[in-house]
Amino acid sequence: MVNLKKKTKQKRSNNRVSSIIETSKDILDFEGIKNFNTNYIAKKCNISIGSLYQYFQSKELIMSEILNREYTNQLKKMENMFSEVKSLKFENKLKAVIETSLNANKLNEYIQKSEAFFDMSKFKNKKINFEEEFLEKSKKFLLDSSQKISPEKIEQALLVIFNSVKNATGDDEKLKEALYKLGTSFLVPQMN
Repeated sequence: MVNLKKKTKQKRSNNRVSSIIETSKDILDFEGIKNFNTNYIAKKCNISIGSLYQYFQSKELIMSEILNREYTNQLKKMENMFSEVKSLKFENKLKAVIETSLNANKLNEYIQKSEAFFDMSKFKNKKINFEEEFLEKSKKFLLDSSQKISPEKIEQALLVIFNSVKNATGDDEKLKEALYKLGTSFLVPQMN
């Protein structure tokens, strides 16, 4: 027999954890790292500090959970985006890679914000793995579309795109258009 009381409690607990994480991300995004402390997070969540500590004993653990969730989220988004445009033209696929790269930059933003305040060394490997996985999946995805372009040329274009996004600030739409032009100048002439 299923213990409904326990199930309800677990669901409520999961909702509370998600609420804490989302609120913490909002604090990072809109108020900055200076307000990223357990007292302020508890206040913004409308819970006591004791309740917050039932789920997360420190702000470092909250940041770790944000990074873990963002990492998982970005990998799912990448796979979804690639499967959605699988049957489209090469140019559309290149746009999807650029769009995915811009979305994935959120993970880098959180890592950069946290590095100054926390020991996030365990995420260095995760960050490197994510970048390698992104580049490898993007390369395979684009290679599947065109056997005429060399893997080296695709990898070179992807590295330029990914590094440009990583270092970018400002208008994502202008950046997207610039990266698309750059990517097509690298790759599309070789398809003919």
